[in-house]
Amino acid sequence: MNFLAHLHLAGPDPAFQVANFLGDFGKGRIESFPEPLQSGMRYHRLVDHLVDRHPVLSRCRSLVHPSRARWAGVISDLIWDHFLAKHWTEFSAVGLETFTRRFYRELKSRPEWHFGRLPTIVDSLCQERWLEHYATLHGMRRTFNGMSYRSKRSGPLKFGILDLTEHYCAWEARFLHGYPQLLDSLKSHPPGK
Repeated sequence: MNFLAHLHLAGPDPAFQVANFLGDFGKGRIESFPEPLQSGMRYHRLVDHLVDRHPVLSRCRSLVHPSRARWAGVISDLIWDHFLAKHWTEFSAVGLETFTRRFYRELKSRPEWHFGRLPTIVDSLCQERWLEHYATLHGMRRTFNGMSYRSKRSGPLKFGILDLTEHYCAWEARFLHGYPQLLDSLKSHPPGK
């Protein structure tokens, strides 16, 4: 899962959402991070574990062009965020903009939790409103382009937009089938517990 899905799956508590979000940036032993972050980071890793083994996600990765197979997981995660944003009202009673603004506000109010390259990412994430932009193809094109500059080897990510547009209906059908299954599988693992 990418940022938006992780936040949605983390439940309604903005502080827990932030701790969960930081699971993408905190590597190593969870116990080495401040206590308030640990449960959110554990939940992040649990979700990643369940998603990596989910059969619908495996079938989604097959929609990525073979030349980008190394990046199939990242591309799939971003594309699922696109469809979550697009179909947000089917999965949340709170509007996408309200949800993301609450998260941005909470994230910025916790600078003591920002480590590594996070301060730069936080500024960009909040000012450019990354999460809302996932809902449009233009926003996804920007996202894939931005991701392609993260390292010398990530250049192929910019072509993830082709994987999305060439198989748009298949991605959407798989998301609409798989995301509710993922939500069901997480019912026995409520956030923050």
